[in-house]
Amino acid sequence: NYSKEQLVRGAKYGDIRNDQGIWTAHQIEMRDLRRNSRTLLKIEKLQYNLPMKDDAFTLQSLRRES
Repeated sequence: NYSKEQLVRGAKYGDIRNDQGIWTAHQIEMRDLRRNSRTLLKIEKLQYNLPMKDDAFTLQSLRRES
């Protein structure tokens, strides 16, 4: 992400593995360079192509808190 041609946010992807035929980063680090902060996402378990009901994607469902 840039602001006035200066980088302010970045992402770094690591621990890339082939899961179910799909190359997936199992570690994603997001950095905010203006705030000098970072968020690290580590994926321990995932599954692709699981059946889901269409009503899981209505605006009401997406706004609902878990």
